[in-house]
Amino acid sequence: MSRSLLLVLLLLPVAAQAQWNVLYYSQDSTGTGLWSLDTATGAATLVGTSGVTSSTVGLCPSPLPTLVYGSKWSTLLHIQTDGLGATDVGGVGTEGLGFDPNTGILYGAINGSFFTMDPTTGANTGALAAPGDDVEGLAHDGNDTLYGIVRTTGELRAYSISGGTWSSVGSTGVSTSNPGLAYDPAGPTLYLKVAGDTMLYAVDPVTAVASVVGNTTLSTGGGLAYVTQWIQPPTCTIAAPPGVLGEQIQLDGTIDSPNAATADLIFEHSLDGGVTWLACTADPTSPLPAIAPAVPLGPITFVWDSRADAVGVASVATGVLVRVSIDDLTAQGECVTGAFDVDNTALCYTLCGDCDENGSGPDILDALVGAQISAGLSTPTPLQIGCCDVNSSGNIEILDALLTAQLAAGLPVTLTCP
Repeated sequence: MSRSLLLVLLLLPVAAQAQWNVLYYSQDSTGTGLWSLDTATGAATLVGTSGVTSSTVGLCPSPLPTLVYGSKWSTLLHIQTDGLGATDVGGVGTEGLGFDPNTGILYGAINGSFFTMDPTTGANTGALAAPGDDVEGLAHDGNDTLYGIVRTTGELRAYSISGGTWSSVGSTGVSTSNPGLAYDPAGPTLYLKVAGDTMLYAVDPVTAVASVVGNTTLSTGGGLAYVTQWIQPPTCTIAAPPGVLGEQIQLDGTIDSPNAATADLIFEHSLDGGVTWLACTADPTSPLPAIAPAVPLGPITFVWDSRADAVGVASVATGVLVRVSIDDLTAQGECVTGAFDVDNTALCYTLCGDCDENGSGPDILDALVGAQISAGLSTPTPLQIGCCDVNSSGNIEILDALLTAQLAAGLPVTLTCP
C-alpha cells in the first residue's frame, strides 16, 4: 500500500461501532446536533447528524443499536447512531416518540393526541386514548408502560398499554419546555432534558421525583433516547391431562430461552388459587426432579407424586395448580397449569395397615380399629379407607382386620393397600 493511499484512508471519517446503553440527545433546530449524554455526569459529546430542523421533537430507540427514530418535527427520521446521516421517511409530525421492543410498535404524540405509527413510513396507524394534556417526550419501559411529560407543568404521566388508559405519576418539579424523555431499565430511571436548562435530570418512574445528574452545557430542548439491549425472559408451557387426577400426575410442557441453551426449573403446587406455593415431590419415575438444574431447551415431562404431598387425601382437592419457575441465569420466567382436581381419598399414602393413623405399625391396635370399622362401629376417615383395606378388595372387612392381626403377631403375611 502506498503512503498516499494510507494517508487518504486515515483521513476518511470512520463510523464508530454501534453500542448499547447509550443516551442520545437530538438537539432542537440543529441538523448536526446528535449528542450522547453521560448518564453519570451529564457531559455531552457530539456524535454528528440528526436531521432535526425544528423544535419540540421526539426521539426513541429502534430494534437496532445503529438506528434511532426521531422527529423533524413534521416527519419521521431514521437517524444513524454513528452520526453519519439521517433519512427523512415522511409521515406525520410528532413531539414525542416511544418504541415498544416487545411488539415493534412505534407510538407518537403531538398537541394532546396520541397514536401508533408505522416505523418504516411514519404514517399514523391508529388513534389511542388521549392523555388529556399536551404530553411530549415519550419513553417506553420495556414492559407495559409508556411514560410522557406534560409540557410546561412537568407532570409525569403513565400510559398502560394493556389497559389503554393514562394516569398521573406525579410532578417532577421541573419546568418542562420542549422536553425529551428516555427510560433506562437498569435503574430503573427516566432521563429528562428540557429547553432553557442545561441540566440532565434523573426521574424516579414510581414517584416522579427528579434529581440533577449533571450539566450538559446545552440549553436547548430536544429528544432523548436510551438505547439498550432489552433482555427477553425465558418462556415455558406446562399442562395437566384432563379429568380428576390422582397419585402420579404426569405434566408435559416445553421450555425456551433466547439467552441460553439450558435453564434451571422448579416445580411447585398451589391449593389456594396461586396465593401460596409449596414444593412438589417428584415421583421416582419422573424424568425431572422437582428442582432441576441445566435442563436442555425443548419438551419437558415432570411426574408429580401428589400422594407424597398429601394433596386430595383428606378430601378431593379442587382447583389445584402447578407452577414451573424457569431461570436461564440471565432472566427469569414462569408458567402455570390450568386448574385441575386431585382425588387421593381412597389411597393409603402412609403405612399399609396403619388403621389408627399413628404413623407406626401395623400392630394389634390397628387390627382392632379395622375390626370396628368392618363391624360398622365407626366411620373410616379418608386415610383409613385406603390403609385399612389391606387386601385391596375395595372394602374394609373383617378379613382385613384378621390379616393385620396376623402380621402384628409375626406371621408371614403380606398386606396390599390401594
